[in-house]
Amino acid sequence: MSCTVGLAFYSRLLLAALSPLILVVIIVAVVAAVGQVVRLPPQASDGGQLVPRQRDPKRLVRKAAPTAVMMMWFVAYPTVIREMVRVMACTPPVSGVHYLRYDLSLRCGTGMHVGFTVLAVIVLLVFALGLPVGTVVALIMLRRRGSGKQHKGRALAFLSSE
Repeated sequence: MSCTVGLAFYSRLLLAALSPLILVVIIVAVVAAVGQVVRLPPQASDGGQLVPRQRDPKRLVRKAAPTAVMMMWFVAYPTVIREMVRVMACTPPVSGVHYLRYDLSLRCGTGMHVGFTVLAVIVLLVFALGLPVGTVVALIMLRRRGSGKQHKGRALAFLSSE
């Protein structure tokens, strides 16, 4: 990827760390934009005449964005985790100096390396553990509420076979 895009190791790491947040912003913006452009079919009023529906982009964002965000987080999950773990892989000492295994021009233990390692640990704790644990907790809570379709959480519906 660094050859194609031209990103250095730490730039790629930062992009991977921020990608879950970037995905949320992009998805909400796209869903809101689609909500502004899509025309809804008319609905019948009490008098039997068709009345154009009012578009409510906020409602569309509330309905569609959580599912899209969850799906994209699951797609991005392996890449984010891989990039976060790479910053912790250092070579055995060469003349007393450890180098980053995935970019041998970078030394391990420098201030920049330590700072990015701390960022990686935070992302691993929040995203690597938080996404699966949060998903399991949410699915358990939804299951306790009831198994009917009306009780399914829209954002997690793609994880269920029902």
